[in-house]
Amino acid sequence: MGETWLPEIMKKALLLVFLFLQVACDRQRDKKIEKVILISANAEWNVVKNVFPEETIFNSLWGEYFFKELKVGNAAETVIFFHGGWGKVAVAMSMGEFIVLLVEFGFTLSTTREIARNRDNPVICGKIVSGTIGAQLCLALLGIVGAVAVATQVPLLWNNPRLLAAGIFYGVFQGLAPLWFF
Repeated sequence: MGETWLPEIMKKALLLVFLFLQVACDRQRDKKIEKVILISANAEWNVVKNVFPEETIFNSLWGEYFFKELKVGNAAETVIFFHGGWGKVAVAMSMGEFIVLLVEFGFTLSTTREIARNRDNPVICGKIVSGTIGAQLCLALLGIVGAVAVATQVPLLWNNPRLLAAGIFYGVFQGLAPLWFF
């Protein structure tokens, strides 16, 4: 194994944790699920869906999935077939990072400097803080509009509205974090 095996294992483990939190707990509370079959490639996922055409496909932020009762020996076990990967999440996070860059807009340096210069005057500090937050809110609104406009041209985002909302939510609130004040 090369140097990259650990991050790949960690990514898959995290993916499975998220999968169990969202999928297993919500959809199959009455069944014990111990097996997950993770399918990354689109071509392989299409074959699996053709093999099990009668199954109901569910969507999550991380990919499509379905449950299947499989006979193992004399027992039946519920197995989750999950088509996942980090590609969709990476696209949403990248969009969120652009919003963060827009909303922060250099305030980490400029506002920190102004707060430090006027730290003994609470009135001026209050004006600096309110002005910065007001500007950031305007930039956040611009970022949301821009993200939705871009998403209309990117089917991966437009067809996954929860993923789009998660990326926007991340970008806006990470950008609005007042790190410049502390």
